[in-house]
Formats: sequence, C-alpha cells, structure tokens
Amino acid sequence: MNGDGSRLNERKKLILKAIIEAHVKEGEPVGSKYLTQNKQIALSSATIRNEMSELEEMGYLEQPHTSAGRVPSEHGYRFYVNSLMQKYRMSQNELARMNTLVKSRLAEVDKLLETATQLAAALTNYTSIAIKPGQSAAVITKFRLVFLTDEMLMLVMLMADGSVKTSQIHAEIRIDADMLERLEFMLNTRVAGKRADEITMPLVMELEKSFGDGDSLVGPVLKCICGTLGDGSDGEVRLSGVNNLLEYPEYADARKFKDRRMKTTAGLRS
Repeated sequence: MNGDGSRLNERKKLILKAIIEAHVKEGEPVGSKYLTQNKQIALSSATIRNEMSELEEMGYLEQPHTSAGRVPSEHGYRFYVNSLMQKYRMSQNELARMNTLVKSRLAEVDKLLETATQLAAALTNYTSIAIKPGQSAAVITKFRLVFLTDEMLMLVMLMADGSVKTSQIHAEIRIDADMLERLEFMLNTRVAGKRADEITMPLVMELEKSFGDGDSLVGPVLKCICGTLGDGSDGEVRLSGVNNLLEYPEYADARKFKDRRMKTTAGLRS
C-alpha cells in the first residue's frame, strides 16, 4: 500500500472523495449506484465498481459485508485530510481576499442599516429603531472521529444545514481506536442536536466522569465543538433620532427623559 497517494490518479481521487463525504453524511456504506448520481463523476456503474475495487486493494476503502458498498479506511481518511490541508495551504491568498470581501459586505449592511434609521427618524420626527437579527443557532447532527496518530485525531462534524466541518485535535494522552469509538458514540448520543448554550459545564463534567479511561480527551473535543457552534453572531439594535423625543411634552423634562431612556435601553438589552 502506497501511503503518499502518488498512485492515485484524478479519477480515483474524485471517487474516494465522493465516498468519504457521502459516508460522513449518511453513515452507511456507499455503492456504485449511489455514485452514478454524482454529477461530478461521469462514469458508468461498472467503471466505478472497478475503481472502488482497486481503491480497496490499495487500502483506501473497506467492504464491511460482501454485498454492501464500501466505507473509507483510516488510511483513506488520512489521505483525505492531508489533501484538504494541502489545498488549504495553497489557497491562503484566495481565502484572505474572500474574508476581506465578506467584511466589506458586512460593513455595507451596517452602513445601510444606520442610514435607514437616520432617514426614518428624519421623515417621521420620531426615534427610529432598527434591529439586525443574529444568525440562527448552529447545530451538529452527527459526529465522526478519525484516528490519525497516537496523539492526533480528526473531528468530523455534519451540520444541520448539510455542510461538513472538520478539525484536527491534539491529545495530551495516547489515543487508540477503542477510545475514539466510545467517544464518538457518546458525542452522537449526548451532544448531537444541542446548541452551544446547551453544552453546559455540568454536562461536560458529567460526560468526563462517565467516559472513564481517557476522560482528559473529552474536554478538548467539547471545546472544539463549542467553538464550531459559537461561530454565529448576536443581533444588533440601532437607535437614531433620540433627540426628537425632546420636542414632545412628556419628554421635555431632562430628568424624566433620562429615566425613560435608561428604562428603554434596559428593555432592549434584556
């Protein structure tokens, strides 16, 4: 078995990538019939079966049952991760430009929101309030742990919106396949479907206590999960034309106005 993937042509890489992503998403062995539905793979079912058979012989795939499809082996997952990391390093400049573009678009939205509140306040002679909602709470529906080295694992997270996120985690202890299997089961039964604010300290302590041998691995994995779930932002409230209230008799008294404004601001933040 060649460990560096140099024997894989582009067709084999494409099929391996499709099998890994389908298996992460569905959790079931992947067959040639399923792959023929992939628009990026313009191959016949027979050709795909031959390629899958060769990938199995090379150690990138496994066949759990005689009549079933294939699943990625640990070697296949490692090649997948290494390929992704290489592509990531090659596209640093592209990602930087993309982040700059996103930030500029967000700045435009904020400026538009500010202008809109000012215009509404000027037209109505009232105080204008605009609320920008935060992103919906992210949820992970399924976890997969992949053994990379004795001290390194890959955490694969299937998000509720169908996207897949991965993260490499360095362990302070030596890890093995049995430890990862137990942790994967615990994550899928106790953590999957929870929002970031539902992964509380009592839950973390409970999971560490119940995990037994290797409990020090639970904390770093949950920290990574919370970081992934916490990528969203809170909503924002914009006020404009607050001074317009001074033109109304009930707000003419500065002391009364100050009290009302403090109560209003406290209510918006609660």
